[in-house]
Amino acid sequence: MDIRMAMEKATLKVKEDFEVKSAFEINDGYCDFWAQEVMELVPTAIDHGTPEDFDGPGHVWVEIDGKHYDAETLQGVKDWKDLAVFRKSKEVNQMLKDGKGYRCESYMGSAERRAAIIVRYEVEEMGNEHIIEDACEALGLDDCNLDNVLKAIEKEFGPDAMAIWLATKEYASKYYCGPGERPTAILIPKDAVIISDLKDEGALFAWKRTEKTDLKS
Repeated sequence: MDIRMAMEKATLKVKEDFEVKSAFEINDGYCDFWAQEVMELVPTAIDHGTPEDFDGPGHVWVEIDGKHYDAETLQGVKDWKDLAVFRKSKEVNQMLKDGKGYRCESYMGSAERRAAIIVRYEVEEMGNEHIIEDACEALGLDDCNLDNVLKAIEKEFGPDAMAIWLATKEYASKYYCGPGERPTAILIPKDAVIISDLKDEGALFAWKRTEKTDLKS
């Protein structure tokens, strides 16, 4: 069975068996069940767990042909420490738990949502070159450059892929909103990928454009 198909099937199985709604929830208590499902579907998959002396959350994931995968990192990464569960800040975890993030358009930019334009602008116009490295880690890219990042986003989410900066409600209200402005809540799809995580300052998410992804809560 195709590796990506096997992981998606494992995700659906765990969601059904334990009545969880997202990959974030799977990684927050059901990661070992997910790994077991993948190993049953992919004979070459090997499960791993965090070492006892690891200064981070306990976790179980699988390795297939030299790449490491879990429910939130279906693209695979070469170094297990680059799995999303280890890289996410507490602010991003809070947004994923709530299923939404916040932004204030007066500070955080226009209504432009196209990932190809947003990511290129951040790197070439704003000089935020760290986004390239962040995105390569998130997307499991070995040949790391802007063009490959944009290609990977398009491959994962289609030519109309969206990208948007979001923060927690508290931070957006205090630092990003203008006088009298309230932060707008944006629903985060369950298949979203975190392109860059700036902790309390917010995170750049990418996801597939659908009618629902344009909705605000």
